[in-house]
Amino acid sequence: MIARNVAREAIERAADSIGVRFGREGITPINQKGTAFRFVLRPIMPDRQPAREYGRWFRRGHDGKRTVAAVCWHGHREFFRTLFALAPDCKVQTRQTRELPGNKWYTADNFEHVYGATDTNIGSQMNPQMFSEACFCGDTILDRVTERLMQHSDDRSQFSVPTTWEDR
Repeated sequence: MIARNVAREAIERAADSIGVRFGREGITPINQKGTAFRFVLRPIMPDRQPAREYGRWFRRGHDGKRTVAAVCWHGHREFFRTLFALAPDCKVQTRQTRELPGNKWYTADNFEHVYGATDTNIGSQMNPQMFSEACFCGDTILDRVTERLMQHSDDRSQFSVPTTWEDR
């Protein structure tokens, strides 16, 4: 993606605040003023842990089990929200915004309106999968709610918490 009218520090702070890192190339300046950058977001991957235990923002493969080393749709949304809070004059272009008709940039003013349109089918016609469904975020939220309910319940036998992916 490309971000303009922003300081490198704001990009780094936004990434740190949601717990993601940058791809192999890091943050590459694309102008001499140092206000435009190209970068890729990646989730932080602890060694030898199942995908469900990595933490947040992991994209899921087409089979629903495999982890893709990419930040999911929800992770990008939180990154952009944080970045626009830190740098309101910033504008960002992604592959998804380039495919939209009209405006090709996210800005602080249009982000919440435009972002929903990027939730497109990344699967096939036979096996469709929306961007917003290609991650573990929903499962993580469900797990947290179930855990909180169990903590505040006297009768814990009424809750069935799956222990493996296949049980879900």
